[in-house]
Amino acid sequence: MDFSKVKYNFILGHGRGGTTLLLYILNSHPNIYGIPEIKNILLLKNSSDSKKNKEIALKYLKRLERRTFLNNFPDTYWAKKIDEDLFNSAFDENLDKREMFIRMALSINKVYDAPKRDKSIITHIIHKVPYYTFCAKKLLEIFPETKFIINIRDPRAQSYSYIKRAPSGRFLYARMRHEGKAVMWNFYANETLKLLQEYPDKCYLFQYEKFVENPTHTIQEILKFLGLTYNEKIWDYHMRVKEFIEETKFYLTENKLKKYIALSKPVSSEFKEDWKKMSPKDIQIIESICKNNMIQLNYTLMYPNIQQMNILSKLRKKIFHLWYWLVFKSPLATKIHNIYQLYFF
Repeated sequence: MDFSKVKYNFILGHGRGGTTLLLYILNSHPNIYGIPEIKNILLLKNSSDSKKNKEIALKYLKRLERRTFLNNFPDTYWAKKIDEDLFNSAFDENLDKREMFIRMALSINKVYDAPKRDKSIITHIIHKVPYYTFCAKKLLEIFPETKFIINIRDPRAQSYSYIKRAPSGRFLYARMRHEGKAVMWNFYANETLKLLQEYPDKCYLFQYEKFVENPTHTIQEILKFLGLTYNEKIWDYHMRVKEFIEETKFYLTENKLKKYIALSKPVSSEFKEDWKKMSPKDIQIIESICKNNMIQLNYTLMYPNIQQMNILSKLRKKIFHLWYWLVFKSPLATKIHNIYQLYFF
């Protein structure tokens, strides 16, 4: 297999916006290999020491392995999480960074059906990492050919989605304030608009609402954007997820079971406007914070003449804005991110 010819692409954008669903659909294409949220690239980008890179990668993957729900499965189901020979070959001193990351990606079997895949026919890697939305320039330094599929979803629906997915007994913790979710959405929306302007030929805007209305058209557009042929078999993804649930349901946590049950169903627009179940106050908070970006992204406001937020909401908004600036946009953002991945994740 000529690894140098494999194209490395990314799904970016805010979580809870359809990125996992999109990854699983694209991963069902025979020529695409999906990688969900393994944040290894920034950890290794600036080091040219192959031995040190391998040590850091192994340390990170061991931490990741301790956190993954797949550890609850019997060994017979998940016998080989890493293709060791391919993983070790990634740290050959003669390889450039681009090929190192391609070999690493193909060696990590994190998507549930990865061990069954024929990797010899893979031509495209799709790596989903929402945080990398803020690192596009760094990614292009390694992968000049890369293309970005950038997800955006109505901020009201996104906030409501967090509420629905809150684990039992942790509702308030998982819910967070709507101010926080709205401020975070604004950071992602600002960066999305910036990337679309700076790299128009390298970006595809994946709007969740348009996708659920006409999924076939959206996927055809994405595959054309990537230079791949449309294949009807990609819509079998939910049947494969059903088989996965049937085999592993006794090992899945409540939250993971919710996630996979949702993924086991065909794409539907049934819940597109579920966010209207939120209180008018919560909707107004979100719209008051996200109004400008919502208009630019063609979302219709329910309260276009909304009044200013109260003092407490304004204070919370400022606190969240400072926090997200620190972890997304500040000069220390990448360093904070890498330290968290290696020592606290």
